[in-house]
Amino acid sequence: MTIHAAAGTSAPPKPTTARYAPVLPLLALTACTALGGLSSSSITAAVPVLSDDMASPWLVPSYFLGAGLTAVTGGRIADLLGPRRVAAAGLAIIMLTCVAAAAATTGTALAATRLVLGAATAALFPAAVVLVRRLRPSGPAQVAGLAAISLATEVAFAAGPSLGSVLVGLGGWQMVVLAPIPLAALAGILIVTVLPPDPAPVRRRSLLRRLDPLGLVLLGAVAGAILASLQDPGAHGLIIGLAAAVAASVLVTWERRARYALFPPSVMTRRLSAVYLRTGAYYGGLYALTLIIPVWLVGERELTAGQAAGVMAGLPVTTVLCCLATPALIARHGLRPPLVTGAAALAAAAAILATAGEQTPLLVLAAAVALCGVPAGLVNIAQQTALLRAAPASATGACSGLYGVVQLVTGSVVALIQALGTAAVVALACCAALMVLTVADRSLRTEPGPTS
Repeated sequence: MTIHAAAGTSAPPKPTTARYAPVLPLLALTACTALGGLSSSSITAAVPVLSDDMASPWLVPSYFLGAGLTAVTGGRIADLLGPRRVAAAGLAIIMLTCVAAAAATTGTALAATRLVLGAATAALFPAAVVLVRRLRPSGPAQVAGLAAISLATEVAFAAGPSLGSVLVGLGGWQMVVLAPIPLAALAGILIVTVLPPDPAPVRRRSLLRRLDPLGLVLLGAVAGAILASLQDPGAHGLIIGLAAAVAASVLVTWERRARYALFPPSVMTRRLSAVYLRTGAYYGGLYALTLIIPVWLVGERELTAGQAAGVMAGLPVTTVLCCLATPALIARHGLRPPLVTGAAALAAAAAILATAGEQTPLLVLAAAVALCGVPAGLVNIAQQTALLRAAPASATGACSGLYGVVQLVTGSVVALIQALGTAAVVALACCAALMVLTVADRSLRTEPGPTS
């Protein structure tokens, strides 16, 4: 890798007619959301082969930072302008940014393109969720639609490191940064040809006012300062951390008074807040492991790109299987079983990797990697289903955007981890938090499966 509309937005559009219900619209949405997974993880295969001039500690975190800052605004824009328009614009920016990334000559320039790429891809997921709700208003069909976009996102994320390793072997890191272009082009064609038109957008002046630009600037200052302080644990980092605390207090004060706040009360209900907290715990654990493993395999274990791709190959397989099984599991048993099972599987993977070293058999490493695919399927779909059930119908895009903010800011923080052992400990802590939050959420005890 997901919501509240600003006050005064019009009522959600009526469900579209049956001619938009077949497979092609869903294919368009899955192609869009797959771009986020592919773009965020494939770069990890290129990091070990970059020259000193092209290397940057911000290369991976910059993507998550850009995505996290844009996710909530992209969701609100999808509510106000229409998800089809937002998706088309995001796809165009992605293709241009990939070309610019391949032409970059410094690590700073490459990190900057990653920042823009993250911002563009972040707008696609909330737009896709809004469209799923429009095309499939309720019941098993809606859960199946969420499962499809989740499957695309998680499989692309899981396959990204292996695909990236293959592309590095074929044509270097430039091939990796150009990889999203064909998928973006396919998604763009489908978006403009098979999806229903959006309703009339709000006026430009009203749009700018409802996006809360000052709140977005403050949010960016807080997130950027936190990441910068983590990069420098010394006195300078402490000063930056204090600045982040000041900016956060200003943000909270502003958001309480703003007429069109980034985080209005309707997207911060108790039920939605529980979803966001579980999201942070889940993605903190998943990203802590999956972002460092490809780098560790090539850098510390000194495997070839092909060998690393083989170790990572089980991740997309288990992700697909679990994504396919989750809708039926939710329908029969509710949301809690997939959340608990996914947390347990991720904890098992972290426990294995916490003791991994140069002598650890590759089959053991491959098994640990494959276990990471279990929560990628189970937890992700369960969380998005919980989000859609709790979100107001007119605020689906904004709630999905806030979901994405939590996911991506968490990713930008854990992407700073440089040691596999540290990543495993962080993942274990996140799994424990996810388990506690799941057991403590009373709404999950009585949450029914989807009704037709």
